[in-house]
Amino acid sequence: MVSAVFNSYGPLTEESAIRMAFATVVGQVLAVLSGFAVIGLAVKRRYDIPKIVLLAVVAVVITVNAFAVAGSAGGLLLSRLDLIAETNLLNQ
Repeated sequence: MVSAVFNSYGPLTEESAIRMAFATVVGQVLAVLSGFAVIGLAVKRRYDIPKIVLLAVVAVVITVNAFAVAGSAGGLLLSRLDLIAETNLLNQ
């Protein structure tokens, strides 16, 4: 959702590329925090141990996926900035 709001629907610029990369990272941080908040709520409400363990496994999977997506966002940002620089050189 965050990525959709901060997506660039116009021409690709340095600002829009950076905005999209940060939106991707923020979305992943929110996903990780939500996963661990669910674990905290489960512990507070005294869920059974197997349910808490299952929620912890899901939170770990979310966290691993979030790190992968955030890393790819950095690579995508670099490729977009390279594309912008190459286009600027061609326009001169």
